[in-house]
Amino acid sequence: MPQPQKRARKEVYGFVGWAMSWIALLAYVIWAFVPDSILHDFGIYYFPKKYWAYTTPIYLFLCWVFSIVVYAAHNLISTAPVESLYTVTDEQAKDEGESLSLEKTDQIVPIADVPISVVTELLYHKKPAKVEGENPLQFSRGVSRSDRHSKGHPLRFARKHMRINTS
Repeated sequence: MPQPQKRARKEVYGFVGWAMSWIALLAYVIWAFVPDSILHDFGIYYFPKKYWAYTTPIYLFLCWVFSIVVYAAHNLISTAPVESLYTVTDEQAKDEGESLSLEKTDQIVPIADVPISVVTELLYHKKPAKVEGENPLQFSRGVSRSDRHSKGHPLRFARKHMRINTS
């Protein structure tokens, strides 16, 4: 537990930071909206041009939007393709069939590793290779517990428990 003296110091720093941010906002609003002649009457002659009053917030907003776009693009570029060896799982991965031991479907599903084919279809609407003799788009809500644990199409679990519309 922090010492009372250090705790009081942090509270003072927090209050001073809060007060200074409001003072800075008030100064910015006064500089941006009050005409230059009124500022000169109060003896304020040295301040930036009014052009920067609207240019700086727009610039900061566009930098923020650009950083979000770059972050998303970086994630998409650095994601391995489905065929990559980096997407292979090991024996420690928890299959959704192993974690699904619920009798009622309205309960929260336990944590499980989602297969990469399910993630690919959900994000990019790409269908994985079709298994012969099985239509992955046909899935009924009345599947028995033994069918849930059987090795079927990996999207069976996602469609049932993530409420995915297949039509």
